[in-house]
Formats: sequence, structure tokens, C-alpha cells
Amino acid sequence: MLRDAVVNVKPVVQAANALPACLVRQNPVQYCSGVFSAMPQQASRTARIEARIAPDALRVVRRAAELQGRSISDFVVAAAQEVAHRTIDEAQIIHLSVEDQQRFVELLLNPPVFAPALKAAKKTHARLIASSR
Repeated sequence: MLRDAVVNVKPVVQAANALPACLVRQNPVQYCSGVFSAMPQQASRTARIEARIAPDALRVVRRAAELQGRSISDFVVAAAQEVAHRTIDEAQIIHLSVEDQQRFVELLLNPPVFAPALKAAKKTHARLIASSR
């Protein structure tokens, strides 16, 4: 199991309003088609994440982890990875409507003719590049 993924929740004795510290060890999880599964454990895991969390938020996270039968650490890492993958996907994938897809392909296959100003700019650019060499 993922016993090494332990969360140490220690109240910070600094100030009356101090939030508990939550130390989370890196937990390798494989993400595939919206499903998380444990990856084979590495020999040495040294990366750590430290987070401060409000007691109310910790109660919610603890309850959600219990509902999934996971440790808090495993739950937090899996949730963070899910959001990270979604964020990366959203940044790298362009979603187009069917009409926009058809328009895009049509413009690739049959590009419009250049406007006279663009033709002139292209010639000027070519001249400037040639003279700089």
C-alpha cells in the first residue's frame, strides 16, 4: 500500500491564530483517462510539500479522504495531480466548435489570396532579410 505517504498534522504553537502545518510527502500517482492509480513506489522519495491549512478545510479534506478510503496525504496528492493535469490540458488543448473546426480546415486547405498590402510587406521583408546577410 501507500503507507509511506504520511501527513503529519502538528498544531503550530506560535500564535493563537496559527494554522496547523500539513507536511505531505510526494506520492507517485498515475493519471490515465480520469482515473488515478498508484504507481510502483520509488526506492527513495525525497520531495516534500508543506502546506498550511485552516482547521475547517482540514476537516473537509480528512472527511473526503476517509470516504475514498485514502490517507490524507494520498488524497491531497491525487487531488493536486488531478487539478494539475486538468490545468495543463486546458493550457495546451484548443477546443473548437464543429463550425470553427470546419472553418480552420477550410482555411488550411484553401488559404485566402494575400491582400496587396500583405504582398508588399512580404517583398519588403524579403529585401530586408536579404540585405542583412
